[in-house]
This record gives sequence, structure tokens and C-alpha cells, in this order.
Amino acid sequence: MKRFLKLILITFIGIPFCICMRLISPFFKIRVGSFYGERIGHFANDVGQYLSEKDFYNIDSLDFFFIGGNVSNRFFLKLVKRKIYINKFFMILYEANRILPNYHKYEVLVGSSKSSGLTADLRGLENKTGVNLDFNEQEHVQASKFLKEVGCNSKFICLNVRDSEYLKRTFPEVDFTDHEYRDSDIETYKKTIHYLLDKNYYVFRMGKIVQRTLNIEHPNFLDYSASKYRCDFLDVWLMANCYFCISTATGLDEIARVFRKPINYVNAMPIGHFPSSYPGCIWTPKTIITKDNIRKLSLDDIIHHSAIDFPESRSYQSNLDLKNLRLINNTEDEILGSTIEMDKKLNNTWNFTKEHEENQRLFWEKLETWSNFNSYHNNNQEDRVGIISDYYLKKNTDWFLK
Repeated sequence: MKRFLKLILITFIGIPFCICMRLISPFFKIRVGSFYGERIGHFANDVGQYLSEKDFYNIDSLDFFFIGGNVSNRFFLKLVKRKIYINKFFMILYEANRILPNYHKYEVLVGSSKSSGLTADLRGLENKTGVNLDFNEQEHVQASKFLKEVGCNSKFICLNVRDSEYLKRTFPEVDFTDHEYRDSDIETYKKTIHYLLDKNYYVFRMGKIVQRTLNIEHPNFLDYSASKYRCDFLDVWLMANCYFCISTATGLDEIARVFRKPINYVNAMPIGHFPSSYPGCIWTPKTIITKDNIRKLSLDDIIHHSAIDFPESRSYQSNLDLKNLRLINNTEDEILGSTIEMDKKLNNTWNFTKEHEENQRLFWEKLETWSNFNSYHNNNQEDRVGIISDYYLKKNTDWFLK
């Protein structure tokens, strides 16, 4: 019955609408598209890129979207609807458009429509456009009350560390074992948290569903993920208003990116996918070693073993297994070192040296030998606004850049 009703709607509403859409297109452009809403990372990335393109290129079109799958964050959808027309009915228009000729001309392709992963900002639009989403006054007041209640009266940092619990509980029918290489141990972040607390920052440990709570007794720390306060609204507001965030390149950090907040990525893989066009990005990768002789792989080796990005025919973890490679998480000191780097750079106290400059030059020189470089990075970009951590490169120069 549902399929029959859908067919009726497509035939008698969708197709006539799409015919009219084509007739008026010389005078006014109307397009249809979809956002993948089940994963907040994809949803936020796609929305951010779409709004940046509309803003930078001044695209004058009326666009209608529907959400594919269940919505991962209801408040983010509410926020996006203030700027974008989204309704489940627009799926009828989308499917009707695909029945008619030249449907590509009237379709909006966003990141998740183009590939299975997050797409790179090859044109550097994030560095050229501002924030395109807004909270209203009532929402800011609500958030301020929360901050007051938990005793946050200083700049705050959001810590977003991936584990496997969220996907296991949210999608129990799907085997996400091949994604576990992205996990890291929340306990290894304690030294960094204490550094930030000593600097008088407030620290929120983020997360919707986590394996373990983090017990730190300090008035400026809250394991928000396990607190009574956790909700879709604060998930978004906190990431959108933090001083900077520390994240393992997973889901929620895309909210910080949409709101142009600096992101210190740690335990982040694969190396080739770091967002070099994003201002304020510092990326500290995991270390890749061989299983047999425990040899660390240099950047040249990583490229040679095709461990630099996601392979086309299998998962990243399967590719590592096939090549007899494994990952080592960042040490406590590496996580701390990259965080100190971010803190000092934001406060203009980081000591930029010729060694740092030379390490970055050498890193890019080697990375550009990767055959798929241009799919993820802009070779003509004058200023590398997103970088591999200066601390990481200096600490590991003897083997990583050899």
C-alpha cells in the first residue's frame, strides 16, 4: 500500500512538478537533493560544504532536500532547516526527477552523494567563507544556564574520543569491526586533560554513547557523555562554541568544523585524508608498524604500501592486515604535545623554527608523490592552513621523514 501511494504521488505530483521545474529553469533554477542523516559526521560535512558553495559562488537557486535514513541529531536538523528547505516529502520530487531525462541538471550532489566517505574541500572554501548556521538568543541563554550550573566560567575545550560503543548500540545489525582501528583509549588523554585544567580551561568529554566514563575529580571537568545534561542540543552547541576541540577524526568534530573551530586531531587515520584546506587543523596520526619486525613505516613506506588512504575494494583495516601492518596509538606525550602546540599557536606563543618549516616542506614534498594526492589536497594552495603536527614531525623526523 505504501509503495502504491508513493507511485501515485510521484506520478501525479512529482513528475508534473519536475516538468515545470525544467520549463522555468531558463529563468529560475530549482534543484532537488538529499542529505545522509544517519551519521552526524556525514550530515554536518555535507551541509557545511553545500552552504559554503552556495555562499562563495553566490548560487541563486531554490533547493529542496530530504534526509536519507534516520536523523542522528535532531537539533542539528532543526538548525539546518533555518537555512535549507528539508522535508521528507521532497523525496517524491527527487525520485520523480530521476525518472525524467537530464536529471543531473536538476539535482544537488553533496559529499555523501558523491562518495562513501567524507569529501575533501579541494577549493578551500572553508578558508574563504564564514559560518553559515546560527543559534537564536533563546538557545544561547539555555546554554549559558547550563554552563553556569556546571561551573564553567572560562574558555572550554571539547574532547571527542572515538570508541566502538555508539555504532554497536545504534546499528546492532551492522558489523563495524573494521572501523575499530579508529578507536583509542580514553585513559591516555588524562595527562592532556590535566594540562588544560592547569591552564584554567574547562574540559568537556563529549560523546553520545561511550564504553567507559572518565573519572577526574576537578571542578573544571565534566564527563558530559555520561552526565544528565547530555542532549542533541548541547552536543551541537558545545562543539560549535568551544575554544578548540581535540578529536580522533570522528563524527561530532564535523560540527566544530562547520562552525570554523580549531581542531586538534589525534590518533587520526589515514594520514592522506587529513583536511589540509581547513584552517586551524593540526593532525597527529597513529604510527604504522610491521607485524613481523616491529619496524615503523616512514611516510614513503606508507605511500608505497598503499596505507595512505582508503582502498577501493576493501576496508582500511583489511588492507593493513593484507600488508601485515598494524597501528600503534599515540602516546600520552604525543597527545599532550600536539595539544600544547594548538594552545600555543592560538595564543601566539608557539616558537616557529626553521626546523619546523623544513619538516613541513619535506612532508609535503613526500606526500605529493602519492598518486591520489590531488583527490584530497589542493596542489595549488599557497598556504597549508591545515598541517601535520609540528610536534609530531619534530619528534619522529628520524624515521617518519627519512
